Amino acid sequence: MLNSTAPMPKTDFGYAHIMRVAIPIILGSAAQAIVNVTDSVLLGHYTADPNAFPASAIAVLFFVTFVFLGMGYGIGAQIIIARAKGEGDLARIPRVFYQSLYFLVLLALGLMAFTLLAGPFILRSFVDSDVVYNEAVSYLQWRSFGILFVFAGIAVRSLCIGTSNTKPLAFYIAVLAVTNYFFNDALIFGKYGFAEMGMAGSALGTNIAEGISMLLFVLYIRFSKIYTDYTINRVSRFNMAEQKAIFKVSAPSMLQMSVSVGAWFAFLSLPKIWANKPWLYPI
Repeated sequence: MLNSTAPMPKTDFGYAHIMRVAIPIILGSAAQAIVNVTDSVLLGHYTADPNAFPASAIAVLFFVTFVFLGMGYGIGAQIIIARAKGEGDLARIPRVFYQSLYFLVLLALGLMAFTLLAGPFILRSFVDSDVVYNEAVSYLQWRSFGILFVFAGIAVRSLCIGTSNTKPLAFYIAVLAVTNYFFNDALIFGKYGFAEMGMAGSALGTNIAEGISMLLFVLYIRFSKIYTDYTINRVSRFNMAEQKAIFKVSAPSMLQMSVSVGAWFAFLSLPKIWANKPWLYPI
């Protein structure tokens, strides 16, 4: 028989608790926006190259279209992790985490190769100015290497959000914002003893910042209660059944998020397409 007089555990569902959990998630979802805004603001002040800002704008939009594929997959992984935690199936959490990490790393390598090989040909169809095109390709070739850090971060972020441990996420965003500003400022303008690299410095600086913040993010997780409470030390092998389960949940988010950004890239490129192919419109 249940003891109706036994005290129930006190659970805080007030607004303050909700905001403590939600704010790092909101900032985590806006990580790429924070990085892109910082890069754009600094490049906008780089008067030595007036084409740096427009070239970075088209290159960043092209790059972020692929990043959102990984973010959509991460949403599916965090949904499954949260469900496993709610059902008390804690043994599944490290399996889902490592399967999502394997998939995202493989996807990052594939997208990196695609960006390096096919990116210049795709951008050529959308950019009229040879100067802007060459600088956009230069930025993209440097920036493409950072997708590996971005996607690894998405896997770890899914673990934090799925288990409702958002403090490491706040730490990750803070480190990313600070290091990205520092290295972009240093490498774009040639400050603090670094060489002036302009647009290429922006891409390289962002890659370095993402690498540092990702490393510190992983170390934070390693020495936090998440690592022990959810037995993250149990590294699982590649499991096709689990991969299919995650992808089944993730596929709609991947499609929706990539199309939402890709549509803007296509929309902003329509004037160039119409100029070359007037039969696409009746006027």
